[in-house]
Amino acid sequence: MTLTENQKKALAAIQQGTVTMRNTGYASWRIMGPIHPSVVGRVIALGLAAWTTSEAGKRAALTDAGSAALAAPT
Repeated sequence: MTLTENQKKALAAIQQGTVTMRNTGYASWRIMGPIHPSVVGRVIALGLAAWTTSEAGKRAALTDAGSAALAAPT
């Protein structure tokens, strides 16, 4: 699988723990972090990351496939 530069940056941000999803109001969840939410949604849809529960809402975490994709040479 070939990843774009933005997808690689999203995986790196997820690995660092800076991507979260927070409830910002009644039934209003927002993806927060340094990466555009649509790119985060795409890497999650590809199965490279998944949402885990944390105190601040949900935190994105790399799956095994995401870790392998991040470590793969370009």
